[in-house]
Amino acid sequence: MDSAFFKFIERTLEIKEENQVELTYISGRLEYYFTRYFGEAHGFLSINSRIKSSRSFKEKILRNNLYLKHETPEELFYSLPDLIGIRIECRFNKDEEAIFKLIKKEFSDTEDGMYYSIPGNKAIYLKLGEDQPKTQKNKFPIYKIDGYYERGEKTFSFELQIKSLVNVFWGEIDHRILYKNYTYMLTEDFFRDIMYSIKDNLTMIDRQLMILYNQVNAMDMVSRAFNQDQIYSIFSKILHDEYVGKVYRELGFVIDFDFPSDIIIRYLHAKSKDQMNVTQDHILKDFIADLIGKLDQNDTSHLSFHSLMELEEEVEFDSPFSKNLGKKITSVINHDFWWNLFFIILEDIEGTKIHEEIQSFLDFLEDQLKEKIERDLSQARFREEEEEIVVSEILAMIGDHLSREWGLHYVLNYVFKQETPVPHHDLRKIKNYRDYLATRESLREAFDKEEEE
Repeated sequence: MDSAFFKFIERTLEIKEENQVELTYISGRLEYYFTRYFGEAHGFLSINSRIKSSRSFKEKILRNNLYLKHETPEELFYSLPDLIGIRIECRFNKDEEAIFKLIKKEFSDTEDGMYYSIPGNKAIYLKLGEDQPKTQKNKFPIYKIDGYYERGEKTFSFELQIKSLVNVFWGEIDHRILYKNYTYMLTEDFFRDIMYSIKDNLTMIDRQLMILYNQVNAMDMVSRAFNQDQIYSIFSKILHDEYVGKVYRELGFVIDFDFPSDIIIRYLHAKSKDQMNVTQDHILKDFIADLIGKLDQNDTSHLSFHSLMELEEEVEFDSPFSKNLGKKITSVINHDFWWNLFFIILEDIEGTKIHEEIQSFLDFLEDQLKEKIERDLSQARFREEEEEIVVSEILAMIGDHLSREWGLHYVLNYVFKQETPVPHHDLRKIKNYRDYLATRESLREAFDKEEEE
């Protein structure tokens, strides 16, 4: 090849670098506008953007002989369809079509019958005059729409894709294993047959998840509690198998983590209730959709159960209960296998800082115990400030007890499986604040008796 060929490619890459700031700005604006117009659409989960890297840009020029199809590097640069990539991720395969139809409805202005814009927004144009979904080289359909963004006198091309969770996963497999596999395969047909089988299985999973989602969506309030437990069991098993399998592969032995896995799912659901500004009827189905997304995209290959967990900041204890138990947990988290594994899983799923997750989980435990205490004291006649003192002191006693009997399974069994919040003592016998003061020491002794046994 002559030097003119290399100069053509190098100049094209230089143009890309010269426009990097513009590309970054436009990418952000595209994310903003598509979230603004379609972020509330049914099934919408998230939006992602990427600017084609110089390496990928060069590869595409070579792979498709683009230098032969354009007279100048400038022409090639501004005409590249996927210079910027925008991807709308949705829950299920059927949501892809629904979101595409909504896009066609909103992008209603056109002058040539091919490119459309939203009334009042003359910056973003989509090529909606073509049939969708398109058929890929691998014969599978994809919602892939060409577009361009006008900024001043410049026009930058982009490509919009709409993909369900399983199709995002499938796309990554297909792209990395076949499309970008640089090893010559004598048995490529065999590999492609396997890939098609994987695609069929993912499509089946999509249907199963949608049936599950629709079932939850159709629940009435009477049966919700029963079905909620079923949902917990399903996702607890998924979580358990994924992480226990990782433990086995790394450490060489099988562990029983069923109950902690169940508590993790219950905790994540309770946490989502606090974060979601939606009606009670929508909380469970939205939580399920969010959890499906997290588990579907989760990759445990990077995890190591030999690494120490680093607390970037100290945990802020906002109650005597969390302080008593929390100080113990933070002191043993890198010495006790079970607490370490528990928070490794939480940190991996949630992507949060460990000190924040510890505090949040302690609040969750405290809320569970508080409900039991208030239930048993519901017939007692307290003034408001008296009830706050009583509940707080009993929680502090429990926190102190659990700081001495701090094993993960013991703590979880105590909070979730024990009917009464205080062993060997019936809080329902307390009728007023005077009764509580008279029995406070016996409450403390009840915990000592529990530890002796």
